[in-house]
Amino acid sequence: MKKRLSKAWKERTISNIVVLAVGIVLALFLINFSYFRGVFHTIWRILSPFVMGFVIAYLLVAPLKWLERLARKVFCRKRDHPHLCRVVAIVVTYILLLLLLVAFFSFVMPQFAGSIARLISQLPEYFEALVQKINSLIVEYDIPQSVVDRFLLSEEKQDELVAKLVDTLTALLPHLISFSKQLSSGIINLFVGFIVSVYMLFHRERFAAQGKKMAYALMPRNYVRNLIFWLRKSHHIFGGFLYGKILDSFIIGVICYLFMIIVGMEYAVLISVIVGVTNMIPFFGPFIGAIPSTFILLMVNPISAFWFVIWIIVLQQFDGNILGPRILGNSTGISGFWVLLAITLGGGLFGISGMILGVPLFAVFYAVVKSLVGMRLQRLGLPAETEEYAVNPELAVTGPLEQALEEHENAKKAGLRSRRWFRRNRSAGDDGAAGKPGASEATDFDSGQTDVSNEQEIGEANPPESSDDQSDPPKKI
Repeated sequence: MKKRLSKAWKERTISNIVVLAVGIVLALFLINFSYFRGVFHTIWRILSPFVMGFVIAYLLVAPLKWLERLARKVFCRKRDHPHLCRVVAIVVTYILLLLLLVAFFSFVMPQFAGSIARLISQLPEYFEALVQKINSLIVEYDIPQSVVDRFLLSEEKQDELVAKLVDTLTALLPHLISFSKQLSSGIINLFVGFIVSVYMLFHRERFAAQGKKMAYALMPRNYVRNLIFWLRKSHHIFGGFLYGKILDSFIIGVICYLFMIIVGMEYAVLISVIVGVTNMIPFFGPFIGAIPSTFILLMVNPISAFWFVIWIIVLQQFDGNILGPRILGNSTGISGFWVLLAITLGGGLFGISGMILGVPLFAVFYAVVKSLVGMRLQRLGLPAETEEYAVNPELAVTGPLEQALEEHENAKKAGLRSRRWFRRNRSAGDDGAAGKPGASEATDFDSGQTDVSNEQEIGEANPPESSDDQSDPPKKI
């Protein structure tokens, strides 16, 4: 008895010390949060080329695997040359990526930059034409001057607004120097990231083996197996979402460009790029891209802006109901409500990148929680289907869930009675009375299931005791 108490006391003491240490560390972190944030920012700035390299390698690993299988069929028919196939696949992958970048900067980027320059140069003319159109509508429909003053700016307010705009632009000029420095460092980090991505792609199996080796050295085998399973699950969710969303956004941008060219709308390339890029954001993406695009067309031609809004609504419905499900499928495994929650949380915490990556991150978290809840319910002998827990007031009969809960409670009570009886007999020193029921008892205390026949024998030998019962130990069975 003393050994058991000392062991329980040691375990409780260790757990209390661990909880206290974690609390102290968390309190110190919160007190010195600004310092740790600066340290984290410095480490992130130093490791940013490696982060970029990992992102590039992760995006290129799928086409690299396909090209590597193709290279094995061409170069390794008679003799296996794994390094040669890997080198050929990496070279072809980066050549294709370079050709895509050259095509983008040669054909799309000049038109994109030209559209922006033309929009800026013609912005005063568009604004003046818009004002004349509004004045003609005021005269045509005889709108009172009080209503006009309420919704439109007077000439004095317009001059004040222009002066504030000029002052704001003047104040932003010094920030251009820091922006140019950040741009140059970003280009250097991107170049280093490409080199790092080549190493990661070439030695990806070795890096994975080193990670497994470290995990098996530091954690139990069951934990390592679960970790590997969830890493593969996360890769499946992230890869399916990112690749599918990139392809989906590219198709939406091309469809938008073709429609604007056929209809004859202005700034087709600029608006199509905006719509395609913002479509990477789930749910809110098409509407975020439609706001600046509609404003641009509104200054050029209000009728075109009206038809463009209708077209964006049709395009969003086509993407959400037809194109998106066929490309993405059920890669995330979460409903629309959780997608909306993930986008809101990710956007509020990390901005645009959080809105894009918030959905797959939340999908991984949702899958982990769902698996843990399912295993716990299975251990308790309860159904894991959500439909079993739905409340139907029309049914007055006890359902399978209530029956399972009642059986679990009865088995739990029976298990407690059996354990209490066993401990009392062992403390009394009666080996014969304590040994046979303990050996013949078929009780699973974790699952709460008890053998009915043994429970009846135990009940006959030792009926349920009350709090006031101080009887002698039961006789031998």
